[in-house]
Amino acid sequence: MKIINTEKNNKGVALLAVLFIVMVITVLSVGFISRSDIELACGRNMINRSELDYLAESGLEHAKGLILNPQELDTEYWGGADRQQLASGSDAYYDVRVVESGECNYSVTSTAYREKAGERTAKNVLLAELRLDPSIALWAGNNTTVSNNATINGDVYCNGTLTNGGHIDGDVFASGLADAGDVIGSTNTAGELSLGFPAVTVDNYIANYPIVPIDSNGLFDISLGPYEPVEVCYRVGNLTIYDGVDIDGMLIVKGNLNIKGGGNIIRAGKNLPALFVTGNVTIEENGGLDIAGLALVNGGVQINAGTPGLIVTGGLFAQNSITAAGSLNVSSSPAKAAIITWPQEGVVENWSPATGAVYKSIER
Repeated sequence: MKIINTEKNNKGVALLAVLFIVMVITVLSVGFISRSDIELACGRNMINRSELDYLAESGLEHAKGLILNPQELDTEYWGGADRQQLASGSDAYYDVRVVESGECNYSVTSTAYREKAGERTAKNVLLAELRLDPSIALWAGNNTTVSNNATINGDVYCNGTLTNGGHIDGDVFASGLADAGDVIGSTNTAGELSLGFPAVTVDNYIANYPIVPIDSNGLFDISLGPYEPVEVCYRVGNLTIYDGVDIDGMLIVKGNLNIKGGGNIIRAGKNLPALFVTGNVTIEENGGLDIAGLALVNGGVQINAGTPGLIVTGGLFAQNSITAAGSLNVSSSPAKAAIITWPQEGVVENWSPATGAVYKSIER
């Protein structure tokens, strides 16, 4: 009779069971570690993506800040820059490209990336459209009337009653509206806009810039400037401009300015208004003046019926009334109209007719 050793067999089964359990645990552990590695990699990728997304948004804010305040730039507006960093020594960079797509509108591309050994290991790109808003094209300190020969591209402020017979492609901030005319944007009360007349005086410019004195009370067929460095053409007393006057820099008239002929141009120097008149400005029936920059008038502006009239690319600011029976075309351009002001002695501030900016769209 054969005797079976059951104890030995039980030990073999137990060993097999233990080995099976160990194998199962090993397989489960390997699977868990593998999944953990994948989840950890996914988490790192999400963190990396979020960090690059925030970095690209920083590039958009960088562009917005310099477009609103271009005074420290050599150019009218910031065109962008490469390899910008938030923290020195980091492997993360951003490149920004800015293209002016229209007055007060800019296309901005911000590319954030990580770089190791000269190669980009990750990248995130944001495409955005920036709109400067509000951006004042026409600012009047008293009642203002414009005819159907007026086109305003930008926002309008009137601390009085606005009578609009022309076309306004923007918002209106006015104490009262006798006639809204053709307004593309919204109508608001004057108190909703905090932008005031720039804090500048004639003495500010005389003290800070070289002066080209104008001795005659009338100018005809003459070019003044450009000067290097920029200089200010200065007339003490009333001034009449006839035909073919070309001024590059700035014109100050300590008195009244009268425009009797056409073909006249004034271009602003960097951080300067194109025109500053302490009295009134009158555009006669056959008078024409083209201004590239900011026009400041301490008195009022009167544009008589006829052409070519007044064309301003930048901004027209008058502390008194503006009356335009003739042709008036004003386009807001903060890039041209941004200046330096002196609100008090020893204090220098940047000023712009644009008080805000918003991204109309951001594409990721």
